[in-house]
Amino acid sequence: MNLILNKGMFLETIINHANEYYNDNNLALISKINVNINLIKVENKQITKANFTKNFNCDYIGVYKGVYLEFEAKETYKDYFSIVNLKPEQRKKLARVREHLGVAFLIIYFHNFNKYFIVDIEKIINLDSKDKKIPVSWLEENGYELFMNKNIVLDYLNGVNQLINCI
Repeated sequence: MNLILNKGMFLETIINHANEYYNDNNLALISKINVNINLIKVENKQITKANFTKNFNCDYIGVYKGVYLEFEAKETYKDYFSIVNLKPEQRKKLARVREHLGVAFLIIYFHNFNKYFIVDIEKIINLDSKDKKIPVSWLEENGYELFMNKNIVLDYLNGVNQLINCI
């Protein structure tokens, strides 16, 4: 597997690999949602100018064990995750998914610690509004650590099982 090391793409690359494994083995049906782009100019079949449009969806959607999932993948090179990296429309969408009994969460990767966490969106929403930074220690207490697996790289369905059990 060729891992992309560009900022922001590492985590998505390994989640995409996990999704491929889950889909191929009929464990779950989870897909990456494409970014909405408004084409402005195309020359010789090449996009030369475009801008992003507001996207209501988050990074990934799917179905697992009959439950709708939607989640955002975030990564940080800092010792904390900054809550401002979760856009207001993403927070609202994930909150609505949760209100409708879907599973809505973040997967956060900390490069400095080489640690992955899954956390229910409700725990993020219920943070005190003055808490703009989420340290690893908070995620260790309020989320679930995810681990690499020889078959699927990052086995996040184990964390999803924990979240489903809490609904």
